[in-house]
Amino acid sequence: MSQNLASKTATGVKWSTISTVYSSALQIVYTSIMGHLLDSTSFGIVASAGVILRFGMYFAQMGMGQAIIQKKDLNVLEIRSAFTSSILLGGLFFLLTFLFADFSVVLLDNNQIIDVVRALSFNFILVGLSSTSLSLLKRELAFKKLAVIEVVSYTGYLIVGVGLAFNDFGVWSLVFATLCQSLMQTMGSYLTVRHNIKPFFDWNVYKPLFQFGSKVSIISFMEFIGSNMDTMLIGKLLNASLLGIYNRAFMLVNLPMRYITMSISKVLYPSLSRIQNESAKLKKIFLLTISVASILLFPISAGIFASAENIILTVLGEDWVQSIIILKILAFAAPLDLLSHFGGVFCEANNKLNPKIILQFSYLVLLATLFFLLKDYGIQGVAIGVLIGELSRFLAYMVVVGKMLHISFKEYLNILLSIVINIAFVTAVMLGISYSLDLVDIPILFKLLIQIASGAITVLLMLKIPNNQRLILSIRESNFNIPFLNKISSFLN
Repeated sequence: MSQNLASKTATGVKWSTISTVYSSALQIVYTSIMGHLLDSTSFGIVASAGVILRFGMYFAQMGMGQAIIQKKDLNVLEIRSAFTSSILLGGLFFLLTFLFADFSVVLLDNNQIIDVVRALSFNFILVGLSSTSLSLLKRELAFKKLAVIEVVSYTGYLIVGVGLAFNDFGVWSLVFATLCQSLMQTMGSYLTVRHNIKPFFDWNVYKPLFQFGSKVSIISFMEFIGSNMDTMLIGKLLNASLLGIYNRAFMLVNLPMRYITMSISKVLYPSLSRIQNESAKLKKIFLLTISVASILLFPISAGIFASAENIILTVLGEDWVQSIIILKILAFAAPLDLLSHFGGVFCEANNKLNPKIILQFSYLVLLATLFFLLKDYGIQGVAIGVLIGELSRFLAYMVVVGKMLHISFKEYLNILLSIVINIAFVTAVMLGISYSLDLVDIPILFKLLIQIASGAITVLLMLKIPNNQRLILSIRESNFNIPFLNKISSFLN
């Protein structure tokens, strides 16, 4: 990776991380407040409606945003073609979703979902308007501007949602908060990137974008099915209340990890697209990325597993105790999902989409089989199925990317060994601390704060393990800088 690109990438990671930390903190506050103001049914209705909207969103965009980022050379006509496509498809899917919203009761047996789906269908138009400008910002690695847009739009989301919930708007506080965030993001992105919006129709220009984007859409759709199969199963076979319980546990475990991962992957994709086919550089970056993600994500998993009860009782309250076991199970499914995401990013950035399609289809078959076998165990069975499926997909991606970049088993084994050691170390320490706190009669909030502080100290001690020290040294010597770990390394030394 060239020094200029490495510098832009590191800067992009920094600003993406700033946005991530801010949004993550707000999301925790938002979830805690809304969890006390709304019942689980409201969250279940919006979660089911979100599945329907995401279903259409993959085809409404047809991968145009990803195609813009991935393409090495981009001209004005291609930008106009992508924008025209996004607007037309967004409008079409808005109409289809609005007109056929009645069928959403097939997913969740609650008539209120129909009106929620119709209201949220306006998101198709808003996303169509913002997709091109947001993709251009990512392509240019302008993540400081993206961070500002995301922070402002998410602040609006929180203010609108909490304000309406306090005024007894119920489920509609969640709906209008979502629409407000999309509207602010649309306005902010276009004011930042004033690209040409004049319609353009020419198949010769559109074709190469479509060829890549359509495959991305197929893959994204299969990923959508895989990531929402649990939600669809619970909503259909159980009820909205249990879906809300599962959904909140899923959110709590995914929130800190997904934000960390996405702050890196959002920058990685456009950066890797610029050096596609340079396998030696890509191999180095991939191994470094997986190692960094592992050293960040799995200790968080161990901490969440050990502190699950206090997290649920503090953030959501006593009405959500059924979420505790779900949070424990999903604690280790989330990092596996996100590491698989990195494998997908490397395949996509290098236009290796066919293996990704085959892998994702196989994952869907496996997940459906697991859910069928475990369906009698309720939401716990669904969570166990997700964990087994994510582990299988992670290992499959490591094989696919390993063949693509010529990574040896020994190189992978070193990473896997570090993961196991880190998990064992953090879990053992945190379970010991949790057991000790159970013997003391202090408020749950104080127990959770002690666990968080202890977890941070434990992770710092974990980084002293020789394998982790060698990783940190390789990060410091690499052109692909990770500011967060650089600072930790300097502190430890």
